[in-house]
Amino acid sequence: MPKPSTKSVYSLLLANYTPIFLIVGIFLCGISTIIPWELLAHIVRDAGIAALIGIYLMWTLEQVNKLRVQQEVHEFIETVGESFIQAVYGRELPPELFDVIRKSLFNQSFIYTAHHTDLIIQDFNDASIAAAPPGVRKLLESFREHTKNTSLSAENLIILRISTYVEVKNVSQTTAEYPLKFQTPKPFGGNYEGLCGITSVRIDGQEQLATEVYNRDADPETNPTLLEFSRNALVAPGATVKVSTEAYSLRRNDDAEQLRPRFPAKGVNLSVMDSDGNKDIVISLNAPLLEGTETFAVKNEKTNKAKFSVAQYLLPYQSVEVIWTPKRREKEQQPSLQPELPSAGT
Repeated sequence: MPKPSTKSVYSLLLANYTPIFLIVGIFLCGISTIIPWELLAHIVRDAGIAALIGIYLMWTLEQVNKLRVQQEVHEFIETVGESFIQAVYGRELPPELFDVIRKSLFNQSFIYTAHHTDLIIQDFNDASIAAAPPGVRKLLESFREHTKNTSLSAENLIILRISTYVEVKNVSQTTAEYPLKFQTPKPFGGNYEGLCGITSVRIDGQEQLATEVYNRDADPETNPTLLEFSRNALVAPGATVKVSTEAYSLRRNDDAEQLRPRFPAKGVNLSVMDSDGNKDIVISLNAPLLEGTETFAVKNEKTNKAKFSVAQYLLPYQSVEVIWTPKRREKEQQPSLQPELPSAGT
């Protein structure tokens, strides 16, 4: 019969005997105050205090033991990880390469179990501003004011609306902080202020923005070309948090946007709507090692929408790219937007 571990003994004592020790300790400490014999009163009180101290010591030892076991498991994984890959796959990876794999995969506490992004492209004109919801209309009107004293021409600009919805699961064995970090780049390299804004951030349905528009720099000194909203959310082991975001910005009418998940992501879906029907849209996947996955999509001319999805997992910072350009005249159009595929190497 196997000998019970120290960890299981502590856990058993805490689970089954804590209430008894607690009741006995409080009872003895209380009754010691009414015992008329001083020596006996001291003995009873000390016994009660000892029972309470015993509870504290058992709890402390349990926590220390739990941390020690977790550290041992972590060190064991790091120690055998390289040997395991070498034994199973017959590959001896350099320690620096294995360190990259460990940080990008094995050390991750979170994965995306759902990842949806919707882009809407609209011409930047009075009609599109007037048709926007009140809160967004105010933001778009500020865009218009900020462009008056610049060399930017409205006919060469579009309004880009970016909406995201993700489900983030904690795959570790402890409660962890999910570092929500929603960023949107300032258009035109940040040379013009006031041309983008974050309009919504929701965590499990609860709006996080205190104002209609959030437009704080990620870091004015080191990264002045990004707006960023950041907040940590505690997620229990195995639990999932749902996050949705929305942002608007002015962009050139021939530009691109990249989607790069920060954690391993399954179920990546992207849709791009061309509201005015005057753009060519191409979506491409920058993850060449995924087999059996479409890597290219174009806009459906009947619906003015391009859709793209990846059923497999994307690794952190593998990307999906969207490129939009003004629709070419019929005589300038090529037979197909499908690029030539390179010939197979030998």
